[in-house]
Amino acid sequence: MHEIKFVYKSPSCSTLPDNIGETDNTSPLTALSDDTDIPAAQRSCPDFKDTVEYLDTGTLPDSDVAARKVILESDHG
Repeated sequence: MHEIKFVYKSPSCSTLPDNIGETDNTSPLTALSDDTDIPAAQRSCPDFKDTVEYLDTGTLPDSDVAARKVILESDHG
């Protein structure tokens, strides 16, 4: 089993304290089970869906800022 921990504060987690994960190893994310469909989860995740779409189809987001971000991130994969 693999474990990936992402700790960050996003608009959807606005009630979390700024220092979450720094001392208590907590995370706003739920652990993935062994049968989790990772590709489907990436496609539905707001943090990854634009990059996955670009890598799959070459389609960039309409926003120039988002498109530049996707291109930059996809070059580091």
